[in-house]
Amino acid sequence: MQYELIPVGVDGCRGGWCVACSGEVWCVATFTELLKKVGEAAVIAVDMPIGLLDRAAAGGRACDREARRILGPGRASTVFSPPARPALDAASYGEALRINRETAPEQIGISKQTYNLFARIRDLDSVLARRPEQRIVEAHPEL
Repeated sequence: MQYELIPVGVDGCRGGWCVACSGEVWCVATFTELLKKVGEAAVIAVDMPIGLLDRAAAGGRACDREARRILGPGRASTVFSPPARPALDAASYGEALRINRETAPEQIGISKQTYNLFARIRDLDSVLARRPEQRIVEAHPEL
C-alpha cells in the first residue's frame, strides 16, 4: 500500500521501525524498507536523532538542549543526548562509551539506553547519508 502526501510517524522498535500512518500501525525491519512502503509521504517524523555530532558536547546538540528547556524540570530527562558519530561503530557498550568519551575533552559518556538505540540510529544515519531528504525530520513526541 502506498501512502501519498500523508504524514508518517516513526519510532525505533526491537525488530526495526514502528510506523504510524493514516490510522494504521505496522513494523518494518529497515529504514530503507520504510521509505519504499510510505512512498511520497509529505513528512516522515522520526523519534530518533538526526544530524549527529562528530564530537560529544555537553548537553548534546543545540536541539537537545532547547527541547529540554521547553519541557522544563521533570520532563527534560525524556530527551537523551545522542552519541558522537564515531561511537556508532562500537561493538559493545564499553567500547562505545570509551569512543564517545575520547571525542571530547569533557569525557562525555553515553547511557546504556542510548547504546540500545545504536542499531536504529546507525540505520537512519546511513540512509540519510546516502539520500538526504528534507521530508524526514526528527521529532520529539514529548513536545
